[in-house]
Amino acid sequence: MATSTQGNPLCWQDGGYSFDFCCGEGAHNMLGNPSCWEGPRSFQTCCLPASYEAACWREARDFLRTQTLLPSLADKEVLATDLNLAHFCCRPGSFSAEVCWGGESRGKGLVQDQVDGMALNMSLRYVECCFPRLQAALKTEPPKWMQAQISQDLQHWAPLNTSDLDAFERWTQEAGYSTRFCRFQVTRSGVQHCQVTKGSHVLLIETLRDALHVLRLLTPLPDLDFFVSQDEAMCVENAGHLEQALQPLNLTVPVLAQDAQPASCAGILMPWWAFLQQDWTRRYTDKLARSRVPWEKKASKLFWRGSDTHCLLPGSCGEGGLACSCANFSAQQWMQFPRSRLVLYSMLMPDKVDAKFTKDVVNRELLEVFRGHQLLVQEIVPPEAHLDYKFLMYVDGVSLSDRLFWLLHTESVVFKAQSRLKVWLDRALRPWEHYLPVAEDLSDLPDRIRSAEEDVHLHEIALRAAHLASFDLSLEGSLLYLHHLLVALSQVSPTSAAPAPERAAPPAPSARWERQRQQQMNARQYLAHALEMLSSKEALVPEAPIQASVPAKSWTAGPWASRRTSAATWPSAPRATLPAGTRSTPLQPAAPSPVE
Repeated sequence: MATSTQGNPLCWQDGGYSFDFCCGEGAHNMLGNPSCWEGPRSFQTCCLPASYEAACWREARDFLRTQTLLPSLADKEVLATDLNLAHFCCRPGSFSAEVCWGGESRGKGLVQDQVDGMALNMSLRYVECCFPRLQAALKTEPPKWMQAQISQDLQHWAPLNTSDLDAFERWTQEAGYSTRFCRFQVTRSGVQHCQVTKGSHVLLIETLRDALHVLRLLTPLPDLDFFVSQDEAMCVENAGHLEQALQPLNLTVPVLAQDAQPASCAGILMPWWAFLQQDWTRRYTDKLARSRVPWEKKASKLFWRGSDTHCLLPGSCGEGGLACSCANFSAQQWMQFPRSRLVLYSMLMPDKVDAKFTKDVVNRELLEVFRGHQLLVQEIVPPEAHLDYKFLMYVDGVSLSDRLFWLLHTESVVFKAQSRLKVWLDRALRPWEHYLPVAEDLSDLPDRIRSAEEDVHLHEIALRAAHLASFDLSLEGSLLYLHHLLVALSQVSPTSAAPAPERAAPPAPSARWERQRQQQMNARQYLAHALEMLSSKEALVPEAPIQASVPAKSWTAGPWASRRTSAATWPSAPRATLPAGTRSTPLQPAAPSPVE
């Protein structure tokens, strides 16, 4: 399998486009040439270094001709190019894996969960063929920000043995915390994990299980025995009572935490579960790519839509930030929460800010208040609607909001409120380079907006953010982080996982499993629908583009990666009247930190 530094060779097979025109010296900016991106072609698919195996698509065509589900599938005109076939076969889900490489007599079957025996949404060949950028990245040194974050998280842990993990597991059961932690064991023979029970974070457990299988099919993993926290925000108490939050978690072993957590919490940060889900990042990037809006056509207004979820207020964390407690979202103090302050700015600065809560209000006792002050819209606003605005706001909800991923893909500038919760991406995302920082209480938001309107170089921040997100925040980038985390964890984890305990017969399948089986029975309709979608994209087999005159400007890592906006870029401006109780403490741009 060859690694190409000229991007994806499948993108250039038909001769209509070239790497240089779409990704290299002839590209418009660091996200490539927009005229190239249509159908399955995108900057992420075509420009990033990747390892491709030509045999994948020959095998897929041969196998498609032998299977009985849709016998003429391999000869469909829309699948004539390897790029289109790869786009079809690598759609996340068991249907694609089965119909292209496995599930019948000549193929390789789907990987099975060793705990409950269910077939997973992948086969060996699917994994080998559909993660080309991850395979290329696994052959190189990880980004320095990954190394720094992982080293920091693990620096205080000494090597453990299996008895230490057994003792911790007994403690979680005795303390009533058994549903807050899940034990995983990785060996050469497979992946074992805790049973999914009532109260379990099902999506987290299943997504991490699948991610571990992808990694072990691509590259050898060390034997591992570890725990993962199932809390949405570890060391944060939801009851609103700080004294309960301050009861220390007895973390005598390293615990992976996919959630946000206070700065002094001892969890080992891992990617948020959604970033590791096979179809989540692709679904959003595809939607945004189809609806792309050029920078010059975006409105100069700050836009936000979201729920009235909430958690932390100043003073919500104990001394030293060891633990925090969510404050109560009451009629007396709802205006103090960052998301509430944001929507109130729509009343104070309607020409600059368009921020509203969306339907399905969480705090129903305040529904009429929101309606009466026009702080609510009766709809869920999709990501594509955000593309019409130059400025987009990110504010934490209960913990990390996964909208941060697609916000950074919009090619709009993200205004990000400061947070006392840390996540695995903190070292990758740099203020003034990938986003504009805003004070936690949003007191400096009017100044930030006015200064942004005057900055003629602001678009470069949006482009740098989208470039970073194209891999580091993608599924493959998140899997890469998890891989390096697990390798580092093996230095303190037991050198060989304990033998898998004897397990009772799997319980009768729940309604969720029954639905999954029913979906698998509908493979014919799924494939027909997928083909219809491919056929409807006229650009999938493009004609040779007109070689328009474009600036021969190189967007290699040097010129744009190191640029930061200086403090002088942000002149002072008159302040708007702030919501009652708002503290006016402007956030000054911090001195740029050295590149990790």
